Amino acid sequence: MTIYIDCTDFFRGDGNTGIRRTERNVIINMLSICTDRAIPCQMAYYDPFYGFIIAADSSKGISYFTSISLATRQFLRLKNLFKKVFLFLSPTFIDRVWGEYTRLLILPIFLPASIPIILIANLVTHLSPKNIWKPSSKDILFIPGSSWWSAFYSNAVAETKNNNAKIVTIIYDLIPITHRNFVTKVHEKNFSSKIDFALASSDLILSISHDTAKVIEQYISDHPDIHKKDIVAFKLGADLDLISDSLKTREYLHKLFEKNTVYISVGTIEPRKNYNFLLDAFECIWQTHPDLKLCIIGKYGWESDATIARIKSHPMFGSSLIWFQDLSDNELSFCYKNAKALIFPSMTEGFGLPLVEALSFKCPVLASDIPVFHEIGGNYCSYFSLTNKDELVSLIHKSSQVVSCENTENFSWPTWKECTAEILNIIETNVINSNLVK
Repeated sequence: MTIYIDCTDFFRGDGNTGIRRTERNVIINMLSICTDRAIPCQMAYYDPFYGFIIAADSSKGISYFTSISLATRQFLRLKNLFKKVFLFLSPTFIDRVWGEYTRLLILPIFLPASIPIILIANLVTHLSPKNIWKPSSKDILFIPGSSWWSAFYSNAVAETKNNNAKIVTIIYDLIPITHRNFVTKVHEKNFSSKIDFALASSDLILSISHDTAKVIEQYISDHPDIHKKDIVAFKLGADLDLISDSLKTREYLHKLFEKNTVYISVGTIEPRKNYNFLLDAFECIWQTHPDLKLCIIGKYGWESDATIARIKSHPMFGSSLIWFQDLSDNELSFCYKNAKALIFPSMTEGFGLPLVEALSFKCPVLASDIPVFHEIGGNYCSYFSLTNKDELVSLIHKSSQVVSCENTENFSWPTWKECTAEILNIIETNVINSNLVK
């Protein structure tokens, strides 16, 4: 029995969203833990021309040319492609120069230099021998990311099922279906067209919270064409895995946080993160406490142009209202350690990584009163209603005296290694040691 970890998204992906961080950590730790337990485990990625291909050296992943070839499948994501081509440039540097207008200046430089490398990469990749995986009944395909969203991926899953291999899939949420108004029409359509097949094809579904597991169970119950599945929840890790001793924290951040007046909010700027509600609350705060600062940490996502315009044109922008799109894990950890509190006003989440990250750094948390936050934050957080900003305003005013029912010093949460060990235990119990693998 061999576990094949689908790394299609991981190898071609970009960014450090919750899904990307989870996928990266689970893949890396799964290889290590499987080695310790003497369980055969391989990384594989899907190529439309050849099917699943095993990464020749699991410790190194894939070659430079292969990473570029995979990135060209998403050619419109040029920033990601450039990161693969120009390995000598820091990914953070590319993020910082990839502004709304600066990209127009660097494209004439990057594109001509990239094209020959891209052509060579695709030529070499498609002419070289392939270490192709042919699934069998003794194999397990584990999908830790969101590659099942891809247009071609149904072919990969169908081939796997036809050869009687078992499929284990992590489903992060059903937000594009349950809260359609929070995503783009394209996002909704893409997700809706793939989720039924992903659920129906999976022999075991892993959920990132019990709250999300209930949503998935209800969805399957409402769709009788999808047979009932085992759905098991697990806890995501809380440690920031990209902290490095070689990376320094910008002096600006040291100055910003030196007076302990900064509240942070971490997450992509998109509708469900509810940043307008947060801004409404702080506009009330600033009337009497203009020295209190709100620091938003997250890249622009979608459907939030009005929110971005509001932030950038705000009279407090640059003084008591700050927005970072490019913090490293070193800098994010610095913010957690020095913030007055994390404010998490989301209207819905599959989990909510910033909540457990903040608590792990002993940072107080003010969170919206939604079920999943109570599940993972318990009595360690202070909660506010989303129907009236006055509750949040009151919590912020009292934040110097905010004491949750439980002291954050007592908070503990699994690391990514412990998270992955739990996942492997679930797979062993529900697939390997059950009658699913014969």
